[in-house]
Amino acid sequence: MIKALTIICLFISYAFAADYIGLDVRTAGELVSNPAPGAIHISISDLTRESIKRLPKDKTIKIFCESGGRAGKAKHLLEANGLSKVENIGSWREWNKLNNSNNK
Repeated sequence: MIKALTIICLFISYAFAADYIGLDVRTAGELVSNPAPGAIHISISDLTRESIKRLPKDKTIKIFCESGGRAGKAKHLLEANGLSKVENIGSWREWNKLNNSNNK
């Protein structure tokens, strides 16, 4: 169910975001207390070649987690799989700031 929702969120985010998408690599449990609206969620443990292939290559991917550590690992995974437009923005708080400033 979570993977199906992730794919749906991916296409929605891809269709409506201007030049970037957010990639949340936190666990599902972390999302409950601190959601990240507008971002795609793929837990770092589910970030495989197959899930990476579904990510857009023409948009910058802004990756985040709770504090930035897993986002850094995810950035390296994406780059190792051929994606070059990736940024580690640190924590979900930074995503919410970015997302809120673009929706005003």
